[in-house]
Amino acid sequence: MAIKNRVHNIKLQFMAVFLVFSCPSLADDELEGIYDLSLEQLLNVKITVASLFEDSALFVASSASKVSEEEWRRQGAEKTYDAIEHVPGVYTAEFVHGQTVPVFRGYGGVEHVNSFLVLLDGIPLNNYSSSSANYGVPNYALGNLSSIEVIRGPGSALYGADAFYGVVSLNTWQAQKNTLQTWAELGSFGHKNANIRAHYNFSEHVGLSSQVYIARTDDEKLFHDFHQTGGNGIIMEDELQHDYKNITTTHKLQIYDAQLAYYYSSHEVEDSFGLSEFSAVPNGTHSNGDASFQALKLSHELNLTPRWSLESQLFYSQDQQVGLYGLLTPGEIPTEPGLTWDSKDSKTGASVMFKKHLNDEQWQGVFGFSVDKSVVDHFGAVFTGSPLDVNNKSRETAALIGQVDWRLFDEALQIIIGGRYDNYSDFGHYVSPRLGVIYHPQSQSAIKLLYGNAFRAPSVNEQVNNGLVQGGGDDLQPEEVDTYELIWMQETQKYNVSVNIYYSQTAELISFTPDADPGFAARYINQGEAESYGLEIAGRYQLGKWDVYGNYGYNQSQLNTPVKIEDAYPAFPDHIINAGLNYAVSPTVMLSANQVLQKGRQTDDGHVVSFKNEDLSLLSRTDVHLAWLFQAQRYNTSVYFIVLDIFDRQDTKSSLMEIERGNATPGRYLKVGVELSMP
Repeated sequence: MAIKNRVHNIKLQFMAVFLVFSCPSLADDELEGIYDLSLEQLLNVKITVASLFEDSALFVASSASKVSEEEWRRQGAEKTYDAIEHVPGVYTAEFVHGQTVPVFRGYGGVEHVNSFLVLLDGIPLNNYSSSSANYGVPNYALGNLSSIEVIRGPGSALYGADAFYGVVSLNTWQAQKNTLQTWAELGSFGHKNANIRAHYNFSEHVGLSSQVYIARTDDEKLFHDFHQTGGNGIIMEDELQHDYKNITTTHKLQIYDAQLAYYYSSHEVEDSFGLSEFSAVPNGTHSNGDASFQALKLSHELNLTPRWSLESQLFYSQDQQVGLYGLLTPGEIPTEPGLTWDSKDSKTGASVMFKKHLNDEQWQGVFGFSVDKSVVDHFGAVFTGSPLDVNNKSRETAALIGQVDWRLFDEALQIIIGGRYDNYSDFGHYVSPRLGVIYHPQSQSAIKLLYGNAFRAPSVNEQVNNGLVQGGGDDLQPEEVDTYELIWMQETQKYNVSVNIYYSQTAELISFTPDADPGFAARYINQGEAESYGLEIAGRYQLGKWDVYGNYGYNQSQLNTPVKIEDAYPAFPDHIINAGLNYAVSPTVMLSANQVLQKGRQTDDGHVVSFKNEDLSLLSRTDVHLAWLFQAQRYNTSVYFIVLDIFDRQDTKSSLMEIERGNATPGRYLKVGVELSMP
């Protein structure tokens, strides 16, 4: 496809940047090793996404987590959402077109892949055609990011639609001093990647941070079998080649208090997971995909007084994807009747936020407004060769946001009240409230009682007719969820621990149901009420050179209407355990190990009655990472080895799509990398 031309253009673009950054005027300060065991930072996490202020996790009115670049690189993460796989209450599954998708707190059905909001430096990536970021931006490379913040639960009180069961905030890398850093990795299945990033200060008030990441996997063979539809129980053996390529680049120019940023990502995959094997689309488990994304953002921060500041941003984003389902062999067009997903979206938005900071006072707050316009240039989920369903369909929104955080009795008691009013051009308005009461028995502990409401607006895909499903039109209403949480947290200089009990009620679920119209297999309607409840326990303990951490998540979900179904989303594991350790063997040698366990899993049989599902066995994966850091004059060099699934179990992950026996995992995965940094 066009990816070779993109690679060439970006290489030319970045060569000039590289020459500037590699000049001899770099600062003399040494750069900390990327694998330093920064335990104080790990134990005392600062969260921004939950309140728009940088707060301790003890003080935010959400179940929020932060994952640093050091953590996900030690864990061997490769794609965007691999980085949050170890967050409590999060399950990551393979999805179409070579992407990995997170699922929050039990909702693991095929219709819920659009149930969380993704932000990129504050830019909302969910588009209008799918209400999801997972089609147009399947993988914004981790090499461009410095941290990822996650809200488990509702986020609409701050972020509006799509912040439904969760929020994922991607924070791109940016330095303050002159820096050049590069690394390259080689691994199993023909995997290779290279990353270069740098920062240069042209003057005291002008600086540029740039980065480019290129990755490719040539042959990640994945095996799976299924019962042939209408085949009298005959088992069909199948294999996916799963080749993919990614290019991601970010450039941020800081001029005094203003910043101009440009983002670009391209993802191409051949013969990856698709929809399922069913009669309407033969060989539906095979898919090709090509997606690209770019965005431009102008932001500004102004201190009005010592207590008040003004933050504003203006952005434009565009994404597009072509996905082909129903392939016989890689690179071919779909077999008839194949299915094509073809979408191109754009969004223009602006926001202004007034922020009142604590500054030794008893309250802080944020007040603001935002406007945006989403446009679907074209969209279709149609049988191959059919005309597209939609051209030039738009939606406009305007919102008012407010939140106040009172801290009373020397911060022993917090009361957080907030909400957001959204007005939509196509279906009216929606109000998303939130309330939090937090009691601090000690300065390093918290007991939280939280309530939050969230909604998800219907997408174009759900509103219009496509090749298989009849759209719900203007009759579709937003999905709604109310979530209640009781949390206990304790943090010290040596350890942190948290216990979270949650309960959610969801109404007006948008899903498809069998349709009497002979031209469609199903239709989208608001149907069903569901509930979910669970427990999340997490902790971390530091003793000398040892850093030990782990978490446990238990979840149960059920559909209450139109019929009662217990374990309504069987693909989501009932039990998820993550455990790991980091050990500083010496000042220059780091050993890390991670263990993942998942129990209580099935593949969602969805609407394909010929499936013969069975309970999946316990999933167990053990990963190991070993790194050496060398320092020589002005250079820091590290060499590291990663072994994912060291015991080569070649397991099966339960699938969000209607793939009968789940998605196969590749088994043992070896990777070696070399990193060079010049502070």
